[in-house]
Amino acid sequence: MTKVVLIDPPTSAPTQEPLLSLGYLSATLKQTGHEVLILEGNGPPKRSRSFLLSAIKDFMPTFIGITLTIDNIPATYAWIDWLKKETKIPIVAGGPHATACPHEVQQHVDFVAVGEGESYLKKILKADKTIILENAVREGPLIENLDTIPFPDRSKIHHTESIFSSRGCPYNCTYCSSHAVFGRKYRTRSSKNVSDEIYELAAAGTRHIKFEDDEAFVNPKRTDELLEELSKYKGLTFSARIRIDNITLPKLLKMKAAGFVRLAVGVESYVDYTLKEINKGYTSSDIITAKEDLNASGISYHFNLMMGFPWEQPYNMYHFPIQGFTSVVTPIPYPGTALYNEYHAQYGFTDWWLDPKMNHLEPTPKAFFRLFASNMWALYKPERFWNHSNAMKTQIEWICESLLIQNLNQTFSNKLSLFLSNLTMASLRIWRNSPPRERLLFWGFGLLIRILGLHKRASFGSKVPK
Repeated sequence: MTKVVLIDPPTSAPTQEPLLSLGYLSATLKQTGHEVLILEGNGPPKRSRSFLLSAIKDFMPTFIGITLTIDNIPATYAWIDWLKKETKIPIVAGGPHATACPHEVQQHVDFVAVGEGESYLKKILKADKTIILENAVREGPLIENLDTIPFPDRSKIHHTESIFSSRGCPYNCTYCSSHAVFGRKYRTRSSKNVSDEIYELAAAGTRHIKFEDDEAFVNPKRTDELLEELSKYKGLTFSARIRIDNITLPKLLKMKAAGFVRLAVGVESYVDYTLKEINKGYTSSDIITAKEDLNASGISYHFNLMMGFPWEQPYNMYHFPIQGFTSVVTPIPYPGTALYNEYHAQYGFTDWWLDPKMNHLEPTPKAFFRLFASNMWALYKPERFWNHSNAMKTQIEWICESLLIQNLNQTFSNKLSLFLSNLTMASLRIWRNSPPRERLLFWGFGLLIRILGLHKRASFGSKVPK
């Protein structure tokens, strides 16, 4: 029996997304008789270097598998270099960043798995349950039949209520890096296979399941089959991502009947020129039609927004209709994307992820602001790439504040909404200059809000925007 440690580095950004990738790899290894230890370096709770090192040495694995994302990659490389010296155990790196920049990653690890990790493991797993590590950089082919992958091992990962029913994305948005691992070929699990995993989750007590697919509803026939399976589970509710151009009222009504209660829609922009430049494939008029269908369906939804692309000006945002939007970010040029390839030389952010000043864990408000506006990253995340003018920064912040007021208005009276929004923005502005002062001035407000449970009532996007 071979022992393997799978680890999420403690230096990457904390995430609310599930580490199902580690769960899938663990299940693949266990299926062939290997012993696996999953370590979530970012928790919860977040693990120290000494804790992780002790756990690894006690387990004595044949190799260590590390999932790499772009977040805080300089610190991650430093941690890997330290880990190699301390353990002398071969390290295999996989994940989005390893696939996007394999030869860069190779400088810090022994082996690089490019593409889907399960495919890589199947290449190196031997019939006698040993593992043969060879070739410093090795690409695993895309897995055609996803039903052959065992259900993820959820025994050591948090957020176990999530599920993937497909891999890959057939679309070509210029800012998106998801194709780095799963490619643009859209592959789906059979509806029966998905249903069997949901049955296991339901039997374990899960009552809400989140579909993590980039887009689960591309194929109409497969969508109907999937919804028919989901309809069998009375009392279960579901949420998912969906594209504007995959929304129709009949489909939404079927989804509601099957138990879908919330949809996240990556609209990204309401500016037709921007929609064309980022290859969304639809227009602002399509967004209006989809919004009408969403309102008619009664399913809760929220629109995600990206603003501040290099070609945009403040006047693009003057008449921006904020209804339905809840999340605001500025675009990040990930390696391998068209957005990065076209602009990195012009704006001087070539290989920005290797610069600790541009890629590190940034502090976030902790006392009051996060209770009501943590999903508006453009309010408090320093803009790193596009050299926005002061006018553009002001316009982005104005839209963020307008969205904050709109979202609070969905839950509270006008007076309470105005009070909470003003308090939120005051918290943010003081925090920018002095986080300790913000904590001192607002901890009492934050405590009162938590006691009253107001922050839970104001879950953005939980109501259908008018």
